[in-house]
Amino acid sequence: MGNPVYYYVIPVDPEFWELHHKGCPVLNNSGGKVFLGTLYSRGQAMTVARVRTGSNKVRFCKICQCDDNGPRRINAFLTPVKHLKDK
Repeated sequence: MGNPVYYYVIPVDPEFWELHHKGCPVLNNSGGKVFLGTLYSRGQAMTVARVRTGSNKVRFCKICQCDDNGPRRINAFLTPVKHLKDK
């Protein structure tokens, strides 16, 4: 398992919550933050955030967790190629 990280959620709109980890600059300037716990993965943090807030409208922070915001796609250049021996 990875290293444990402190995770928090803050209300962004009346409808949305945003997931942050300790040290995020957005987290320092906001009020109403809720400590989720010491968790090992972003997926685990998202699950705990949805349970604690009672809402499915939880999104990742665009600054501290930006790699989980966009759509996931497979890069075409990573397709395996079978090499045949010359005869």
